[in-house]
Amino acid sequence: MTPEQSDTIHSPDTTMLAAVGMIEASEGEYRMRATGASMLPLIRQGDILAIQRIRTGFIPGQILVYRVGVRLIAHRLLRLSGGEVSIAQTMGDNSVKADPAVSMEQWIGIAIAIQRNQRWMPLDTSAWKGVNPILSRLGSVRNRLFRDEDGRNSQLRRWSQQLARMGFYLVMTISIALFGRWRD
Repeated sequence: MTPEQSDTIHSPDTTMLAAVGMIEASEGEYRMRATGASMLPLIRQGDILAIQRIRTGFIPGQILVYRVGVRLIAHRLLRLSGGEVSIAQTMGDNSVKADPAVSMEQWIGIAIAIQRNQRWMPLDTSAWKGVNPILSRLGSVRNRLFRDEDGRNSQLRRWSQQLARMGFYLVMTISIALFGRWRD
């Protein structure tokens, strides 16, 4: 099994564990096929992500790839906390709530490019590096709006949530149009 296939299996499987272990044990670049819709509109089901294996130097807004059990997940990094024992807060671009905290031991690396229809879009360009912090902040705002801590769900709150979601999609769509240069 190749690392490219690593996130296409969602059940505990020895082949999947071997692929994840191979990625975790070495340095370099690997590929995985995206499944699901949590990173729409940027990443679509079937896209292939190029993953750079790194353990430090993450920047909010980058797409962090991490392990949960035998699954690999690629979600946008909202923030880091915890000092030496770092904890990451991530969220899918198409999700309404942030993921549970991700510990440093789960981190695999970052997505540095997307392949779709035999064309590549690099994500490690200076343009994406500039827009990533904005996307991270917008994700944090959306997460706060969708948290239902007090149990109330007023009409104003629902409108605010819709506005935040539409605003994020607008910024993401403009970012893809401006910075998403597909290459052969």
